[in-house]
Amino acid sequence: MCANGIPQNSVNGVVSKEALSEEDAAHLIETNLLIKSEAGFSLNFPHFTAEQFGKFVSLFEMTDKKLNDLLAEWIVTVRNNFENFVPKHLHDQINQWVSCYLHQIIGYVTDELIRRGILRKPDNEKPLTDGVFIVEGKYINP
Repeated sequence: MCANGIPQNSVNGVVSKEALSEEDAAHLIETNLLIKSEAGFSLNFPHFTAEQFGKFVSLFEMTDKKLNDLLAEWIVTVRNNFENFVPKHLHDQINQWVSCYLHQIIGYVTDELIRRGILRKPDNEKPLTDGVFIVEGKYINP
């Protein structure tokens, strides 16, 4: 999409019908990156200005040093616990296991947020495009 200038040339997330061949449009709709709209096609992901993106990112800034310290301590504790039951000849694999374990917890948290209605449930019939976004600017890496 970026190599063909589609997001860059969209206006408020709307891509004109003339900007795409029918085949390209069908492929992008199939991959859940575009949706059909009255004006043509719409990007099916957020489109930020640099200022909007800065404000969005600031919502997730972690400035709580105490929380940072607790998280770091927890991760070290998990790693040390793995060392207690993993044979010494496998210690170089511990970081992989810890990483897998911690990412699994992220999955549980995500499921809980979906259950509570805070996050939307992904559509099982369409490719997942959550996490896809564009920020207006001079450089876009395709």
